[in-house]
Amino acid sequence: MAKLEITEEEKLTLKELNAIIKAFKEFYPEDRMDIQAANSLILKAIEDGYDSFPDNEKEDLYAVILDRGIEVQIIVHYDSIELTNDNGNKYTIYDVYVRHKFPYPSLSLARASFTKKEIAKGYIHSHVPKGRFTDFRDFCLGTGDTPVNIIRANINKALREHNTDNIGLLTNIYIVQVERTLRIESNEGVPYISFTDITSDYNQSPIEVNPSYYFEHSNSVLNRIKKFIIYYSNLRLDDFYYDGKNWQLKASDAEFITRVTKVAKKSKLILSSMYEEVYCIGGLYYCKKNQKNYYLNENAYMYFKFKGEYPTVKILADHSNEEYYNVKILKLCYINLIYNYLINLINSVYAIQSEDNFRSRAHKIKTHLLKTL
Repeated sequence: MAKLEITEEEKLTLKELNAIIKAFKEFYPEDRMDIQAANSLILKAIEDGYDSFPDNEKEDLYAVILDRGIEVQIIVHYDSIELTNDNGNKYTIYDVYVRHKFPYPSLSLARASFTKKEIAKGYIHSHVPKGRFTDFRDFCLGTGDTPVNIIRANINKALREHNTDNIGLLTNIYIVQVERTLRIESNEGVPYISFTDITSDYNQSPIEVNPSYYFEHSNSVLNRIKKFIIYYSNLRLDDFYYDGKNWQLKASDAEFITRVTKVAKKSKLILSSMYEEVYCIGGLYYCKKNQKNYYLNENAYMYFKFKGEYPTVKILADHSNEEYYNVKILKLCYINLIYNYLINLINSVYAIQSEDNFRSRAHKIKTHLLKTL
């Protein structure tokens, strides 16, 4: 039976990956970098060369390559990275992991330490999609002929043509361009979230009263909500004002959500499944994302290893006097339903020009509410 051996093209790929790794080792200290592959045999073949393998290991290597291909990823850890935007403003992010994949160079980013404002906004990096804090997200390198995209294309071309002599030099240029790109928030590149949104003060209404995608339309749930609206409305907890055109609620989103949730817990009309968990920061509510994978807790494990261990999440304080905790509120879809019903009711039943004598109409409003639900 003939021995199983990798092709000359695969041997060249191993040699080229070795040149890439050497370029990274020359640029980054060993304690900041972790080199990973699908199997330890592939790393050994990259670093020592295929011909150094004994015959029995050559067959094992062939089997691994046949099954998983030849790919290597290099993870670089940064204690911090300072970003600068087009206006010269600066912002520092902490505990950053950048993953490079080869043969074709791709770039992704993760972090393990976040401030509370970043959590509230879903911010990881200005050019990384928001949310999903515990794993790598693809880094947006822009479209067209940006410097980093040009060098990526050149590396890819050199690897396809096995132009081995240029790989090391091209990788050096690639590293420098990536280092620059990581530190720039480009308005032209359209940030997913600008860091200026993080540094600005919290909005007064951090949760907009909008429908949630998981709104439950079952009759039993809607009947509970209808009964709750009657119950809540009869308590007469809300104040309204006339803005010249319509009646509006005299409350911020956070105040209204707090009030409705408090009543819901006392009413016993609301099921546990009708609540959702959010962050309360400085007395205001901020959404965790709509999927469980987006939830973030301190000491949670990241979904990747660095030097054999899973990094853990750390939450950094924004201000020493700022309180931060998790809280359950009535789901925003139901908050939205209650809010809109109250506003529509007050405006459709009593289209009036001033707020004089508003409370005297309360009984009529409640009567209409009972009839229409």
